[in-house]
Amino acid sequence: MATMPTRENLATVQALYRAPDSLTLYGIPYRLREGQFPRDIAEKYRGDWIYLGEPGWFYGTQAQQQLVEQWLQPYEQAGIVPGGPHEWTYLDDDYEDCMRPQTNPQSGPFTSVPSAKKLESDLGLDRAAAKKLHAVLKGDDDAIDDVLGPSNVLTYQSGRAPARSLAMQAADRLLDNHGIEAQRNEDEDADWDDAPDFLYSNTGDSYAPTLLFRGGRVWISSWGDEMEARERRRNPAEQSDTRQAAIASRLANP
Repeated sequence: MATMPTRENLATVQALYRAPDSLTLYGIPYRLREGQFPRDIAEKYRGDWIYLGEPGWFYGTQAQQQLVEQWLQPYEQAGIVPGGPHEWTYLDDDYEDCMRPQTNPQSGPFTSVPSAKKLESDLGLDRAAAKKLHAVLKGDDDAIDDVLGPSNVLTYQSGRAPARSLAMQAADRLLDNHGIEAQRNEDEDADWDDAPDFLYSNTGDSYAPTLLFRGGRVWISSWGDEMEARERRRNPAEQSDTRQAAIASRLANP
């Protein structure tokens, strides 16, 4: 459980980290060891991390939210607040080994986005909707604002939400889906913070095609198909036995 923000503990923050799932932003009051990442730190050792809210939501009092908004403002204006899952940055330039957020507004929130034609064919959209969705995923502010509304209820703290978060939320709304959710790593040996494997726009159907997100990549699949494919890659021998059994059954029962 993280610590709620106060003027005193905000003054100790040395790094910002965007967690997966709800994209919660945390302040870390110390420097990490060389080569270490925030995701490497187990949940039970995060009690001194400082909760800074999520896009469109703040779990705390209005006074705490206003305090965080004021404190974050210069970092948001500088474009260094992490936006995507597991992105993080120090609040100074002394360290170069951290995964810094994207700060170039011309590059867009994602580095790999399906074409409008593929969005149209694979998601069953009309051409106009596919073009608008493509613009949203490329980080077009006008397209995002058109989807989310002029009041932009998903603004983050003192200004616009991180570009990647806004693009995901706008894409989900444009598709009339049920929110951005996380698919966690189900490997028993995996650290809880290695999850999620990916984020996805929830259609309400495990095998309906939708948008999946991981880091800077966006692709089209269903989360059910994606998890089955990952399971096959993890257990190739088991899958081979299953296929051989299916073949034997068909031969025995032509």
